[in-house]
Amino acid sequence: MGDHAGRLSALADHWNSVERRIKEYEHFSGDANTSAINELRYAGRKIVDAWVKFAAGDDPTPEITIAENYMVNADHDVTDGACFIVLRHVSKVIKKYGRDRIGECCPDFWELYPVIRKTQTIVEGSREDRVNRKAEYAKLAHEFLPKMRELHEKLIQIKALHVPNEEDELRAIKVRVAVITAITIVGGVFSTLGFFLTWWAWAYPLNYWNIFRHIFHFLFGWL
Repeated sequence: MGDHAGRLSALADHWNSVERRIKEYEHFSGDANTSAINELRYAGRKIVDAWVKFAAGDDPTPEITIAENYMVNADHDVTDGACFIVLRHVSKVIKKYGRDRIGECCPDFWELYPVIRKTQTIVEGSREDRVNRKAEYAKLAHEFLPKMRELHEKLIQIKALHVPNEEDELRAIKVRVAVITAITIVGGVFSTLGFFLTWWAWAYPLNYWNIFRHIFHFLFGWL
């Protein structure tokens, strides 16, 4: 029974740690990590089930084991989300400016870039190596991710290396659509007006009084 109490206590500590990391992620990304939150919710249900069994004197081992797995998944989802944000931004900057240009504007880039490459290797390898996944993700979270976030913050602050974020890109798309729509509408109006004037010139050639009279009737005849 003592082992069960210890594992439940460890789950509570892990819950607090993951919850703190999720809040840090939300502050960092400006968005919620839905997958981590879902895993945390599933873990919470199993933790409650485990406590109910433990209090009743029954064996809560299956529920505790499932809860522990959910907690690990939630922890990994937070790490994955943060790594993805940094890797995506660094990839955009490299694609737009090139590594040499980045190195000129951000001298620390060459020191921190190997961390980016190593992170990609760990994430890709962890999917294949389930045995060492927990240890590799612990290294990611505590050793690599702080350095990646440091590089991410430096790149964001350098105006010469600016790349639009998703909100900027969406706003630009909306502006382009609005401009194209306006041009289409104006073009349609002028096309219709041109057709109308061509017909008018053919129907009433060089009769300015008739032109004025029909324009006046067209504009105000409905009154």
